[in-house]
Amino acid sequence: RCLSDWSSDVCSSDLRPGRGDWHRRDRRGLVTELPLVSVLMPVYNHERFVVEAIESALAQGLDHPPELLDIVLVDDGSTDATPELVAPYADRIRAIRKPNGGALSTVNRLLEEARGELVCFLAGDDFWRPGKVARQARAMAERPWVTLSYGDSAIVDGDGHVEHESYYELHGLTRAVGDIRGPLLEKNFVCAPTAMVRASLRERFWPIGPPAVWEDWWMWWHAAEEGEALYIPGADVCYRSHGANMSAGLDAAEQQRFTARELPFRRWLLCETDHAGI
Repeated sequence: RCLSDWSSDVCSSDLRPGRGDWHRRDRRGLVTELPLVSVLMPVYNHERFVVEAIESALAQGLDHPPELLDIVLVDDGSTDATPELVAPYADRIRAIRKPNGGALSTVNRLLEEARGELVCFLAGDDFWRPGKVARQARAMAERPWVTLSYGDSAIVDGDGHVEHESYYELHGLTRAVGDIRGPLLEKNFVCAPTAMVRASLRERFWPIGPPAVWEDWWMWWHAAEEGEALYIPGADVCYRSHGANMSAGLDAAEQQRFTARELPFRRWLLCETDHAGI
């Protein structure tokens, strides 16, 4: 199906309720219970940004019931002031500190701790705009066949100033919907901090290990095998480009090295997965 079939009926007015309205009535007049959403925050040496990230996660409780937000932060052994900055939030989020083990071990620990029906990721150097969780949670609650939803992201600099309002326009990426296995075979086009997946699929993709290189691409593929994807228009995420984050601002040589690392996973995609119907 085309993009307009899947996104034209998803808009801010449909998915941003008034405060205290914690049920969603669809166009048939049926009431949809809102889900518990786990906000999973991988953090490492993010002293400059982590407070803004946490505050933006907590602010989602203005549009989605706070009691239905499960915010989990895993600090991968930060050596800067990150632990001290996180500590005051101990009564509002679940903060876990572990020895440094890298991004994959951090994501695996976050998925282990998640309690929600839906899970999404917010890195300690990014931040969300208000209503991000509410829009996606309501859209997925009303569409049980959707296993993955995602949207656009603004690109911001280290000070939070917008450099580009659309991640997809900047990089010329597709916004595929429905069965997205075909586009995912080509590249990981889903902007990770915008995505939300069903936790019921966790046993399909967790724990994450070889041949996965990028944990997000691995999760999106398994979600796509089980259902359909929904693109929600608008940029509710601010992705930070500040020089220290792994995937931003790669030069040609670095991009070539990253592509070489992907080869085992790409072979797995082509040889070990079900391509029926693609």
